[in-house]
Amino acid sequence: MQDAAFARNWWRVVIDAERTPYDSVLADVAVWGPNEAKLRAGDLVEVVDEQSTLFALIYLVEHVPAKFIRFAELIKAPLGGLATGRIEARGSYYAQWRGPARRWCVIGPTGTVVRDGILSKEEADRDVATRNMPTSMAFVSHPRM
Repeated sequence: MQDAAFARNWWRVVIDAERTPYDSVLADVAVWGPNEAKLRAGDLVEVVDEQSTLFALIYLVEHVPAKFIRFAELIKAPLGGLATGRIEARGSYYAQWRGPARRWCVIGPTGTVVRDGILSKEEADRDVATRNMPTSMAFVSHPRM
């Protein structure tokens, strides 16, 4: 008998469900990239998507480095909520929840994250409103004007 903390590792992975489908995490060794060498049979991995709409706990059953990987799905639970980025796009910039690590983000016209780590939706919405404001109006509400 030994302490489980010494027998296995416990990892957390945040995936972008559009670029990395959840099913590919379970059986595609290429998905794990440079982190694949750190994995060993018996490891547990928490999987969450960026929108925090999915949580899964998977167990590494078999692993042949750079060739083969197989996980057993222990828990897979939808967390509710919606992929808010698709429904909240109101202008060139929009606010989107990107999970507990990145929090609220401002997404630009090309789909890239312009600002992340915003603590409240209200602050993200204020940033978005300022960015979407016409240039001629940008300084009208400035306190010195």
